[in-house]
Amino acid sequence: MNLKKTALATALFLTLSAALPLQAADFNQEYQAYKTALDAKKFDVALQHLETAYPLAEKVFGKMSRDYANLGFSLANAITRIYPPSQKENQAHSARALALYEDGLSIYQQLPNTPAADIILHTLNACDVTDSDQTISELVGKALELAAAQNNPELLAITQLQAFEIIAKTTKYREKHNSMLEEAYAYFQANAKTHPTNNLRATFLMAQVKYANKKLQSAEPLLLDVIAQTKQLDFSHPLALASHARLVDIYERRGKSEQATPHCIAIGSMTPWSTDQEPVPLFRQEPKYPVSAAKQWLQGYARLKFTITPEGTVSNVQVIETKGSNSFGEASKSVLAKWRYAPKFENGKAVPAEGMVQMDFRLSR
Repeated sequence: MNLKKTALATALFLTLSAALPLQAADFNQEYQAYKTALDAKKFDVALQHLETAYPLAEKVFGKMSRDYANLGFSLANAITRIYPPSQKENQAHSARALALYEDGLSIYQQLPNTPAADIILHTLNACDVTDSDQTISELVGKALELAAAQNNPELLAITQLQAFEIIAKTTKYREKHNSMLEEAYAYFQANAKTHPTNNLRATFLMAQVKYANKKLQSAEPLLLDVIAQTKQLDFSHPLALASHARLVDIYERRGKSEQATPHCIAIGSMTPWSTDQEPVPLFRQEPKYPVSAAKQWLQGYARLKFTITPEGTVSNVQVIETKGSNSFGEASKSVLAKWRYAPKFENGKAVPAEGMVQMDFRLSR
């Protein structure tokens, strides 16, 4: 079982013969044009064809049909792609997209033998078409309630995991929501062989929650588990990279630089350096504002160059320019030595690399 979110369209299984009425033929032509535009990533054209196909679908399939409901979901997703709900000027479009989901869900609930998993899937997918945290919270609540009523631990765990991912991004997220993640994590840990992807997601989210709550010792083994789960893959999994980066931060915060080093190196080996941008630190501390400069209300910056060692540490720090006060250079130099980076790799080997950074000093009144 898999509640897999659709990107733009819910598949319609249509078999329209040449003997169908003209409306059906028109629908088939518009729907095929929609799919062609979708495959070509011409999303504005796809939306136009779907807008034409949708009212025809009601006449061809009937309003109380799964195909009509599915086309409504697809239309809502297409509208959202062109008119993102995060932009205020798109509120009317978002309201229409949400209404399409509500209509489709109403149809699903009235149709006989509709799997609960399908209703849950589309209830959670509806969260993507609205920017209202209150509405998202209500949709998540409905999905969880329906999943809990099915007496199906697998379905409940899948719903809990997806629901947590959704609600955690809203202002409605509260500490109480962590319990449903913990329940999902326990299920996927016990069924890791049949749910490897969900187990990986749940493990990483658990680590994120622990880290956010400053429970670094609890986050550490979870992040190490994420890395272990991805080791058999033949590509650099984003969650593995994120886990290595988080571990660098955790170890440096705890004063364990040696333990951070292999994770710096791992990230360097997994991610090629970009020659057109400065490397991004995995761990950084901000410089303390020099007291003498603050008393004189001096502001400015310090520019420094340095070497990133094969271990991801910083060496050979040099101040190349300051503005406002020379003390900005000294303050920046001392703190930069504590930063950590992913080292540069050449021919499979970590090598020294040069970096530059500017640290700004600003006072607020």
